[in-house]
Amino acid sequence: MKLFAAVFPPLPVRRDLRATFTDLPALEGLRLVAAENIHITMLFFGAQMAAPPAVARELEKVASASAPFEVEIAGASGFPASDRARVLFASVGAGGPQLSRLHDGLVVAIGPSFTSSGTDRFHPHLTLCRPRRRLAAGQFEALQQQARPRSWRFMADALHLVRSHPGPGGSRYEVLGSFMLAG
Repeated sequence: MKLFAAVFPPLPVRRDLRATFTDLPALEGLRLVAAENIHITMLFFGAQMAAPPAVARELEKVASASAPFEVEIAGASGFPASDRARVLFASVGAGGPQLSRLHDGLVVAIGPSFTSSGTDRFHPHLTLCRPRRRLAAGQFEALQQQARPRSWRFMADALHLVRSHPGPGGSRYEVLGSFMLAG
């Protein structure tokens, strides 16, 4: 069972974001994420996750203690950067510190026994596409340049517990619970 906590922008924002990136010439050879799947991953849960109700209770506690806040999505980047990127994403500007605090609250509430292992620092972003092959020289930089003038804003007002169902055309997400930010 693959579970994670996420913040989803409103569906019209996700659709507009995807449509905007669909039209960029630099996307040739890249597989876009479905609009319904665009989200900010707050925390992955380990493979040993066997107690979704307990995790849902902790997500609800963290959400109820956190106030809604505005998030700005702007520009494009990748992990790792340049033509070696395996994931291309939309960056988070405004709202990044609040997302980081929310993430830290989840880590404390859930505890290390339920979170996936890894020492990567939290970097709030929205995955947009994955290369099918190595990017052409200059393609990553062209994508960043073409995406630069665009931005979106939305209110982060809920945490979601999500189960991922991998498939040949990409993953399908099932929301197991939604918890309003109410602090």
